[in-house]
Amino acid sequence: MSRSVAYSAIEAAIGRLRSALRDDLLSVYLYGSLSDGTYQADQSDINLVALVDNPLVIHQVREVLRTSVWPKYGQTLKQTPLVATPAAFERHLRLNPLLHDHFSRSGQLLFGNPVTL
Repeated sequence: MSRSVAYSAIEAAIGRLRSALRDDLLSVYLYGSLSDGTYQADQSDINLVALVDNPLVIHQVREVLRTSVWPKYGQTLKQTPLVATPAAFERHLRLNPLLHDHFSRSGQLLFGNPVTL
């Protein structure tokens, strides 16, 4: 699978999340190998984090991805996006300095407004 297939999977996931969550979806970031240039088709997974305003929408996110994105793009994505409020994600980054460093260096805003972490 090529990078274009990877970006098609990302666009599909973001589109479905936007339509399902509307104003609760604050932003979506890409991090990991695809964002830092080390992505290997058919081997790498795609790392996304969706920041949401309402922590109760996580079940809605899982259902949207399971029914409308995973059947077509599950082999490409390989893992579901992280879903968190900005405050919860900030706590997670503080507890995981390696992820924080990687996210700071190569995280890419794909949708929404940037959040200060």
